[in-house]
Amino acid sequence: DRVMYKQSYKIESGKVEFVGEPIEVHKKVEYVVNSGWVRNNVSINKLKEETKMAKNECPKCLEKINTLLANKESGFDETDRAWLETLDEKALDKAITPKVIEKEKIVEKTVEINKLSAEDQAALAFGKKQMKERKEGMIKGIQANTDKVWTDEKLNAMDEDTLEGIYKSVVKEEIPKGNYSLNSGGVNVNTTAEEALYPVGVKIDVK
Repeated sequence: DRVMYKQSYKIESGKVEFVGEPIEVHKKVEYVVNSGWVRNNVSINKLKEETKMAKNECPKCLEKINTLLANKESGFDETDRAWLETLDEKALDKAITPKVIEKEKIVEKTVEINKLSAEDQAALAFGKKQMKERKEGMIKGIQANTDKVWTDEKLNAMDEDTLEGIYKSVVKEEIPKGNYSLNSGGVNVNTTAEEALYPVGVKIDVK
């Protein structure tokens, strides 16, 4: 065993000088009560119970934890096992329940003509025929009253509102409507008499 000594000393002018003879000493060990905590059977059992609860060793909980760790989409891995073992079964159920993310779906609906009834197909064809006759009537009326300044290509490329606006500015007659009769005679345009053309918006009263 090692022998320890105690030696007194003093320092003068930066130099250490021993004083007296060294005295043999030994190490003293003392045990004191820490914060009033006393070890007994009750405290030991309580500690074991708390440790058991912390680990959460119920079979269902362990099964749920393994399910979470096996699912890559859960966001948990083996490093989270210790924390998951502290959760109860209800908390684990919430973690297992998948989060549903609703995404807006755009559904395009196409109406196919061949799926319409015969009556609906006839009504659709009739409506398209009426629109075509009306547009052709306005084009003929515009060309007849403007010495064909407007070509078929330009007039056919216009939308219906623009075409109607030009028609009203150069033709005094009402806008032609589709002819429902079987003997369609076309648009009635006065071509025998010459008529002066005036700027748009200017009206001349004829007496």
